[in-house]
Amino acid sequence: MNPDTIRLTVTILQMKHKKGLCTGYIDRLYKKHFLLSDTQEPCYFKCLLKESIFKLPIDSMTPIIMVGAGCGIAPFIGFIEERQWLIKNKKGSYGLLELYFGCRSKDVDFLYKQKITKWKDERLLNGLHVAFSREQEVKVYVQDLLKGNKKYLYELIKDKGAIIAVCGSIELGEGVNKAMIEILSEGKAPKAVLEELEKRGKYIMEIWNK
Repeated sequence: MNPDTIRLTVTILQMKHKKGLCTGYIDRLYKKHFLLSDTQEPCYFKCLLKESIFKLPIDSMTPIIMVGAGCGIAPFIGFIEERQWLIKNKKGSYGLLELYFGCRSKDVDFLYKQKITKWKDERLLNGLHVAFSREQEVKVYVQDLLKGNKKYLYELIKDKGAIIAVCGSIELGEGVNKAMIEILSEGKAPKAVLEELEKRGKYIMEIWNK
């Protein structure tokens, strides 16, 4: 990355209130090698680009249960936008889209708030379930919302073949996993059923360490 690119990155960062993990790292490199150094030697860092494991199901009628927190919402924005394009250009019939999203505050980090609420109003999203963990005395997370709708979700998974896609931190993944076992306990051997769903690509998780 050349100095001009890094300077542009920092300029963009200065317009924001909060830096992300990667952008914050690049900002620290810039300060160390260009702002606090007389030599301004080039700096390098390694990065890995991986293709996302998230893909819309081949059968357009398959319901999708999307679960994300914070920037874990990003792949699902792509899901919904692609569905929007398909409906507009391809017509046809499409399965339900259920979005479970968690953040701390609706006024601080409810990412894509306007888009998401518009999609809900337009019924592109069949269900929008948002957990604001810091807006009440008892913290509420997306896994709590999942458990609150366990009968409905069980029917989507077992009777309609819904896929479950989860994106966020390791803590989110662990919480959702426990919630899914509770949801599937409506039937027999919930852990075995969940493992089978994962093998078949019906339970997909893209999680990371903070």
